[in-house]
Amino acid sequence: MLGIFSTKEINTGRQKELDYAKTIAILFMIIIHVWENLSIYNVVTEAPEGLWENILQFGAGPLAAPVFMFCLARASATQGTAPPFSLPDGAC
Repeated sequence: MLGIFSTKEINTGRQKELDYAKTIAILFMIIIHVWENLSIYNVVTEAPEGLWENILQFGAGPLAAPVFMFCLARASATQGTAPPFSLPDGAC
């Protein structure tokens, strides 16, 4: 039986599904911030009325940031063993 900590390499390339999820999360976050700042009515005290507003409030409100952070952590955990970034001498 092969354990979960195998030495065989998997996920050697980019995971496009995570990139797509991060892109959608970023777009939702941008849209919700622009919508809340440019909205005519008070978005804090008034409940969303239409389907678009409900999808936007649910998708960008409690879901966008956690989805983005999960995808970012998952991608960085599975990207492999890249050497850490180092600045050239005299850069700082």
